[in-house]
Amino acid sequence: MAVCRRRILLQGIVQGVGFRPFVARVAADFSLLGEVGNDERQVFIVLQGDQEQVDDAVDAIISNPPPLAAIVSVTQEDLDPDPRLQTFSIVPSAHADGGRTLLPADVATCQDCMDETCDPHNRRFRYPFTTCTNCGPRLSIIEGVPYDRPLTTLAGFPLCHQCAAEYADPGDRRYHAQPISCCDCGPTLWVEPGTATNPDMVPGLVDVLASLALGANGATSDAKGNPDSRGGQAQATSGSPAQDAPGEPTTLSPFAQFIAKTAAHQRRGDGSDRAIQQPATPASEAVAVKHVHQSSFSLNRDNSSPYAGEEPPAATRLSDRRDACSQALRKARAVIAAGGIVAVKGIGGFHLVVDAANEQAVSRLRRLKQRPHKPLAVMVTDIQAAEKLVVLNENTAGLIASPARPIVVAPLVADAPLAPSIAPGLSECGVMIAYSPLHQMLCDTPIVATSANLSGEPVIYRNEDARAGLAPLVDCFLFHDRPIATPVEDSVFRGLTPIRRSRGYAPLPVLPTRTPTTSTTTLETSTTQTLNHDVQHEVFAAGTWHPLVSGGLKQSPQQERAAATLHITSATTPTATATASDSAGDSDSVGAGADPAAGSLPVVVATGGHMKNTVTVVDGQYLFASPHVGEMTSLAARTSWRRAVDTLLSARDVTPQIIVTDRHPDYATTSLGEELGREHACEVVSIQHHLAHALALACEYGITGGTLVVLTIDGTGYGLDGTIWGAEILTLTSSDHPLPQTGTHAPPHGAADTIATPPAQGETTLSLFGFSPTPSPLSIWQRTWHATPFPLIGGDAAVRQPWRIVAGIALQEKLDLSWLLDELAPKDAQHVVAAHYTDGSFVTTTSLGRLVDAAAAILHATARRCGLSGIVAGGGGQTYDGQAACEFEQFAATGKVERTAALSTGVLQQAARAQTPATTLSVLKDYIARLHTIAADKQREPDACRQQLADASRIFLFDIAVVLASALQSITTAAHTQLAGPVHVGISGGAAANHLLCDDIAFIVRCYSASDHPSLHLLEHRIIPCGDGGISIGQAYGATLAMTGSNESV
Repeated sequence: MAVCRRRILLQGIVQGVGFRPFVARVAADFSLLGEVGNDERQVFIVLQGDQEQVDDAVDAIISNPPPLAAIVSVTQEDLDPDPRLQTFSIVPSAHADGGRTLLPADVATCQDCMDETCDPHNRRFRYPFTTCTNCGPRLSIIEGVPYDRPLTTLAGFPLCHQCAAEYADPGDRRYHAQPISCCDCGPTLWVEPGTATNPDMVPGLVDVLASLALGANGATSDAKGNPDSRGGQAQATSGSPAQDAPGEPTTLSPFAQFIAKTAAHQRRGDGSDRAIQQPATPASEAVAVKHVHQSSFSLNRDNSSPYAGEEPPAATRLSDRRDACSQALRKARAVIAAGGIVAVKGIGGFHLVVDAANEQAVSRLRRLKQRPHKPLAVMVTDIQAAEKLVVLNENTAGLIASPARPIVVAPLVADAPLAPSIAPGLSECGVMIAYSPLHQMLCDTPIVATSANLSGEPVIYRNEDARAGLAPLVDCFLFHDRPIATPVEDSVFRGLTPIRRSRGYAPLPVLPTRTPTTSTTTLETSTTQTLNHDVQHEVFAAGTWHPLVSGGLKQSPQQERAAATLHITSATTPTATATASDSAGDSDSVGAGADPAAGSLPVVVATGGHMKNTVTVVDGQYLFASPHVGEMTSLAARTSWRRAVDTLLSARDVTPQIIVTDRHPDYATTSLGEELGREHACEVVSIQHHLAHALALACEYGITGGTLVVLTIDGTGYGLDGTIWGAEILTLTSSDHPLPQTGTHAPPHGAADTIATPPAQGETTLSLFGFSPTPSPLSIWQRTWHATPFPLIGGDAAVRQPWRIVAGIALQEKLDLSWLLDELAPKDAQHVVAAHYTDGSFVTTTSLGRLVDAAAAILHATARRCGLSGIVAGGGGQTYDGQAACEFEQFAATGKVERTAALSTGVLQQAARAQTPATTLSVLKDYIARLHTIAADKQREPDACRQQLADASRIFLFDIAVVLASALQSITTAAHTQLAGPVHVGISGGAAANHLLCDDIAFIVRCYSASDHPSLHLLEHRIIPCGDGGISIGQAYGATLAMTGSNESV
């Protein structure tokens, strides 16, 4: 029997997912000797035994990894057998130079752990922080790599005897699980009072607060539920700082200490950087892993700690923790049941929680938070509870129940037991399933769980900040003392369209959905394999979740175990492999060896947009997008933005070489990017907003060559000509391909919606950055079509007050719309707008979002003239971004206009024959005429009038789709005719979340394809957000394309 010893290096999502104990179990199954461990880059494995057994074990590891793992690359090297090996062991984490391993995302608690919290005979019964190897917080608790407990926010919680025994038992599912704890050794829950006003708005709430010692006098309770006569300011003990300790230092985040902590973890006492050699924690030693490096890694529980103020108000004995958690949960549940507002600290930040069925409670929350109309998310216990509120199909049911547990916006069930003001003016609601035991114990009935943030600011995630900022909004706090290292907000999908990519997905790499070429290179005895995954845009049922692809869902149980390639370089680019010399002559140094996927791209930081901001970093090899940052309107948001940048750069251990910003000169991210460029002495370049949308779609589908034609539709974006764009067709191609001449192949609806050259410098085509350093794929682009411009008088004021848009269009088109405008604005305001138009002090826009806002304002005014109320309130004035468009879409969806192929063909033929072809503005004028006719008929019954308004609104959206689809078809036909190579076509931008419009566009395109036009397959977003949450990804992808010379077509 031939004895084989083999070293295997695995990169990808291989830390924080139970990979080391999994390998140990596989080794035991195949009776193999050796070891497994972590370093900053990878998991390293040595297997020794019968060669066939080694081969089978490696195959088992690669093909069937832990549920949360994703292997990116595998390097194998055969070594000489070592007769000294007697066992298989998990060795201490080592140090390796080069890139770091991928940080895992936070995921929902697994069913095994949830079952334990419901079992009265289990020692974790009703313990809110139950977790194991396969689930729970990751990014939100990680302070450094390698992923070991001393480098998490649980470092200050030594394991008890029983938890340490589980940690050391290879047969236990908590074997080497870093975040585990229990009632005897883990974090503690407690309740503190808030100062929210008007609790008497909710009947009975005042009495409940008083009975729980949470009244307006500020009295609270100790850990056992006894009133604290000191008004909630508990006395500190020597082991716990006072509650009013000084706030956090001015560092941007705990990750500012990332490199220092990691370096400390790597160094021996003599200061060298060699790996620390300590034995793994044996099963016989019931001690915490935290003790291994306590002097270097324990959190300082004093006022200098970055987590000062996270502790409970009084020290509690270990034997009291179960009672403390139970009492705190009981009180919080009682407040919620009584209609009160509770600020709950979860995994990645605070939620504001109320009873979702209590209209008085929801209305009070809206008043206190000053959020009159924006929809509120609802949390439920399981998929069955979700289906009682919203309509889910097989795909959305799988998505909402996946380990990422995103918010899924879906149509409301008729008579759903929810307060009417959960989503006013809308017929759909965002629902998520509880993703931790803490949340599970709070939502026996549906609860509102909305992000706890002040208007325009990021989510609050520190106890001290919550006390300072949220107290006036809540009746009580439900705190815990596990610090949050990185705040992470909930992810959001509308149906299958990603709106916000955050918890459950970030900071995992962004992957293309194409199938790249498998790269297997053999160098002597060393091989490196870049694994790939056949990723499709179909989404499947629950249980087939994958952290890296298609919204976290994958295709089949067989493909579930396949790994997705993360490389964004050309598939023809050789992959670096380990050689004998890479081990520096020490083949036994299992943590050593070359990076099997060494980067060849520059390090890029993409700063994102102004709204729904994210940050993206390309580390030379992979593309990483941050969790949701939000609106860049406050100092707190800018601080959060910088924290996101520092987190990604530190996690990847890289320094930026190129900074990419939006072209808008007044965006906060533009100035922040320029500042970052000065700080690192690197180049700062910009990419136009809608081009970034198009590039995000290219990134999602792995398009690196050929021609890409993208319809970009949204609310705003700074154009090259200084106007506001928002309904454009952009054509991208390689630098050695000429673009189609749009002057010759104009869309059939006329030159008014056509532009042959971008106005900037009168150029025919533009490169990504205004220059092209090398012949690059997709590096030349042109604005080959745009909608008819119209005035945006008042700038941002017109967004909040859509009547200004209507007034501007009326002035430009010489329409008498006084019958509408008098319903929307006073005469003096109309005169001011007219004066601005006369003197030319306004900007023009092609924005589809603003055009729909105008239609919503027209509909709102017409409904008022007809004596109807409550129709598209956002048309009279918007209180949140997209309100008018969302309400208009859902009102139009009630129209009883059948969308048929005959209707589509007739509209298209009529448009082609017309002397004055249809444009976006002509469609709006037709809509105005229809509504004027409806309003003039005084004999109509209210219900009939309402239905006619809905029918007219449905026709308006369909006619807009006809204009957009025919333009898209025309440009694509020209590209097919004039350009070599494949032509890809898709839709991107915030308005791509308008399902009614996009379905119409796809329907009309299919009607075109059924005739004599080239068949089109529209690419839509399923991984990267279609709106501004995907801007940074598009910016980063554009930078990588501009810096590569590949002309690969896929």
